Amino acid sequence: MFEQGEIVIAKFPFTSLQSSKRRPCLILSQGDSPGDYIVAFITSVKLPAHFKYYINLSPLEKNFLQTGLKIESFIRVDKIATLHSSLISGAIGKISAQVKEEVFKKIKILFGI
Repeated sequence: MFEQGEIVIAKFPFTSLQSSKRRPCLILSQGDSPGDYIVAFITSVKLPAHFKYYINLSPLEKNFLQTGLKIESFIRVDKIATLHSSLISGAIGKISAQVKEEVFKKIKILFGI
């Protein structure tokens, strides 16, 4: 249903698992269980310079409009969750091949692979 690189709106859990918030997420992969997707958190909150595991999505980039995002945002590859499709409202856009490459490069650094 959803493809790697798509940006979706989903109920994403807080790290405490006490609650969740509807927010944009990046589809990283499908899970083995039917309807499961591994996603990365997307935020519009400006991140401190010492944070290493994010990718900036700037409105100044030529492919920004295809993301479906309205303002500058940041993909947090250190905030990953597996969500069932019932928690995903739908796709709003997708990232470029160049951004996808950067996302997976950061994931490899994060996990030391």
